[in-house]
Amino acid sequence: MLNWRYNFCLATLILMVVGAKDVFPTSAFVAVRVAIQNDQSAAKPEAVLNASQQAQEVTPLQPGQSIKRELAGGHSHAYQISLSSNQFLHVIIRQHELNVATDLFGPDGKQLGEVNSLNDLLGEEHIFLIATAPGVYRLDVKTVMQGAKNGRYEIKIAELRNSTPQDLKLVAGQQSFAEAQQLRRQASCSEPQK
Repeated sequence: MLNWRYNFCLATLILMVVGAKDVFPTSAFVAVRVAIQNDQSAAKPEAVLNASQQAQEVTPLQPGQSIKRELAGGHSHAYQISLSSNQFLHVIIRQHELNVATDLFGPDGKQLGEVNSLNDLLGEEHIFLIATAPGVYRLDVKTVMQGAKNGRYEIKIAELRNSTPQDLKLVAGQQSFAEAQQLRRQASCSEPQK
């Protein structure tokens, strides 16, 4: 049985979706799952990254630019974007026969979250962010399954602008949904098998 915290987070999400429905369609909220890192998590310094991550080429992501790439299982592609404080960013990743997840890092190198929608090989990943500090943010697109066969994806900036009060609701809704998904996974893992 799911616990009350999951239901509370889901109810909070629904209320936030209703408040932000004029900004983005409700389906954008339903498709997104973000693994939120708590404030006690340590920043991942660049010196600790493994050799393949250090050697990885970082591609700048620009407004109005769409990048189509192929990705093999167990590999990732890194993208960077410069943001000013209080800017709103909406990135869309279209999956083509490939299930991807995206790690989001702040200018300090600290992981802000992971986005992995409930769809599999087709569909979109939506990343929403309001920059809390100016600097270069990084998105790492990776395959969900290590042994996945090669597939394609397309990444683009859907919106980049100054944030509004509605955007705060949108990001809070995404975070509530992520917390609900995390609680759901914890509850299903802790339930005894029948």
